[in-house]
Amino acid sequence: MTCKRKAWIVLLALIISNSIFSSALLASDRQGTLEFIIGNYGMNEPRFKAAYQEAGVIRGMALSCQLIYDFDFYLEIRYLNKLGLLTYTKEETKLQLLPISLGIRYVRPMGWAYPYLGVGPDFYLYYETNPIGTVFNSAKGFHFQGGSYFQFLKKLPLWLNLKLKYTKVKTEENNRKIELGGFEYEAGFVIVF
Repeated sequence: MTCKRKAWIVLLALIISNSIFSSALLASDRQGTLEFIIGNYGMNEPRFKAAYQEAGVIRGMALSCQLIYDFDFYLEIRYLNKLGLLTYTKEETKLQLLPISLGIRYVRPMGWAYPYLGVGPDFYLYYETNPIGTVFNSAKGFHFQGGSYFQFLKKLPLWLNLKLKYTKVKTEENNRKIELGGFEYEAGFVIVF
């Protein structure tokens, strides 16, 4: 194959790939989102349920950017602060949880709704303090999530997000295995850009 012919093939490949990627970006009415989250977080760990009751309010922020076609990359940072009582002594205990999630999700535009499914790794920082002692540590895990964005007005870049998320995060303290993950039910106020 001659050098001239190789140059034409490379040029043709660049033109075709450029038209595919630019048409995908032009067809989309969003390139990313900034989201303010509030939800309900329930841990699967029976010891935490006994001390902190069933669930707690979780708040946070999320950023996403469209990668290609209907795939997004996202980063979520949330915070849970929960007060409870130790099971035997009934003394106060406090748990602070900082879940950080990364992931890729498939978002399918369907008129005013944008349903999605996502998966990715998680990194949890947790701090628990009570009269027995204090623990500050981290753990890794993964999550699955599904939900939908809702666009109510076409010209307004403000959407609503409703989501269900399941996280599996295990750690070990004092030779005891602990499950920090569980189900989250979240709603988000979304700014689309």
